[in-house]
Amino acid sequence: VADPVGCRCLCPHGYFGARCEQYAMFQWGPGGIVQGNSKGTFSWKIADWHEGAEFVRYADSVGSQAYGSAVVQATSGEATGTATIDINLYAHAPGYPRAWFYRMRVHMGLDQ
Repeated sequence: VADPVGCRCLCPHGYFGARCEQYAMFQWGPGGIVQGNSKGTFSWKIADWHEGAEFVRYADSVGSQAYGSAVVQATSGEATGTATIDINLYAHAPGYPRAWFYRMRVHMGLDQ
C-alpha cells in the first residue's frame, strides 16, 4: 500500500505489495536459547516467484559485507514457504555489530 501523498510504503515491516499481501519474514524460536544456540524460521510469500531465492546474512544493517556462508536457500520451489535453521548466537564478524541482519535475495527469472 503506497502513501497517496508521499513515496513511502504503508505496509508493516516485512510486508509489501499493492495490498501488503506479500512478505519475507524471520522469527526466532521455537525452543529458546540452549547452550548459545537457537533456531530461526524464515517464511515468505512472493507473487512473482522464481527458483533460486535465498536469505543472506550480512555483518551490518547496510549490507556492506556478507557473513561467510550464512545463506539460507528458499528451497521449497514455491511462492510460499518456510525454512528453519540453527543459529550459533556467538558467531559474529569481528569489527561489526553483534547482531543478525538477513535480507532476502529474490531472482527475477531472467538470465542473470
